Amino acid sequence: MKDQIDLTLFFGNLKRNDNESARNCWRISVGNNFKVRGKSFCRDKSKVPAGKHLLDLVAVDWFKDTKRMDHVARRRGCAAKVASEKGLFCLVVNVQVPASTHYSMVFYFVTTKLVSGSLLQRFVDGDDEFRNSRLKLIPSVPKVLNST
Repeated sequence: MKDQIDLTLFFGNLKRNDNESARNCWRISVGNNFKVRGKSFCRDKSKVPAGKHLLDLVAVDWFKDTKRMDHVARRRGCAAKVASEKGLFCLVVNVQVPASTHYSMVFYFVTTKLVSGSLLQRFVDGDDEFRNSRLKLIPSVPKVLNST
């Protein structure tokens, strides 16, 4: 069982709200809502519920600027800096949408420690080619009710 992380230490410019009807915020989804390739996928193409997440999502930022927003973890007061100060591991995922106006949605994932030899540890220590072959985004678009 992993140590409990104090989520009150972290914040981003998007607020967390676990109410399903809330707007302009984020909430944590249950891992079993997503299907991932099972151990026998190569043989039978079966997918299984993802299960419990490896890292805790602790904060989300949404940025808009005239230029790309790189190196967001260097920003003073960001969740990555807080995690580092507390001796926690933080994975920062910066999803960028380039256009005349640049948008970045930044997710801060935290854990107390990396398990030696785990896929996550190998991902962190690996090169770009290894990470690119492992990281997959699984989009989930909420159902939108048509009010016609």
